[in-house]
Amino acid sequence: MRSFGLVLVTLVAATGAARATEVERSITIARPPAEVWALAGPFCAIARWHPAIVRCEPLTFDGKPYRRLTTRTEDAFLEREIERDEAGTSYRYATERSPLPVADHRSTFRVEPAGQGTRVVWRSDFTVPAGKDEKAVEATIAGIYEAGLQGLAARLAP
Repeated sequence: MRSFGLVLVTLVAATGAARATEVERSITIARPPAEVWALAGPFCAIARWHPAIVRCEPLTFDGKPYRRLTTRTEDAFLEREIERDEAGTSYRYATERSPLPVADHRSTFRVEPAGQGTRVVWRSDFTVPAGKDEKAVEATIAGIYEAGLQGLAARLAP
């Protein structure tokens, strides 16, 4: 797995206007949805299963839940939970600060039944500012999601 620092450094500048885009990744895990949600559902639980996250600090600002993530390369992210659906096993969050070259970043993390197991879907939409390579940014975010989903599956492996 490449480090986030290396991936961020390799983002190449390009010309053009800002563009809205989205990334979605999913994985099927041979465990019951309740078990997957118990591990992955708490907003700051990401530090227990994402291999790049070494620390998650839960915060509250103006009564709203936030998390401050620190990666192995010491990059920091500040994310605000904007919606939580315990019954529907999903949450939605907005990235407030990030080393990634994106704006208006919103993500949804969802756990749903899939046959005898569980499908976990991680999706985001965001704007890539003018002058940034859209495909490289998409690939970076896809890599973050893929690494996380693989880490989650590994934590739940029998």
